[in-house]
Amino acid sequence: MNPFRLCLLALVLVFGAPACVVDPIPRPPLPHELHDYHFYPSVGVYFDVVTGYYHYRRGNVWVQVDVLPPGFVLNSHDRVILQLGPHPHKRYGEHHKKYRSKRYDKDHDADRREREENNRRHKEHKHRR
Repeated sequence: MNPFRLCLLALVLVFGAPACVVDPIPRPPLPHELHDYHFYPSVGVYFDVVTGYYHYRRGNVWVQVDVLPPGFVLNSHDRVILQLGPHPHKRYGEHHKKYRSKRYDKDHDADRREREENNRRHKEHKHRR
């Protein structure tokens, strides 16, 4: 192979090949990756204060939405504050056992106040950034 082609091949390999870094050992989230979540054990819902999203299970799939469907009734007495990584549902089994759900009457006024408070906390967090 002539020196020009060898040099060209070296340049393509060095600058043209995409870098691939694999982290084979799962690591816990770094402190800056942790989010404050409100977990509501009685309805199995997480609220991410940072993003403003609710996480809940729809059938066998966890979804995230910015507005929680009205069938879920939140109660501030049921709220557990947790610091978790970006996928809180991965520890749902642990949270479900540790924070046993309590029975509450479905108080729609309390639900409205709790949703408004969650929205306020999210906006407050956004303004601090």
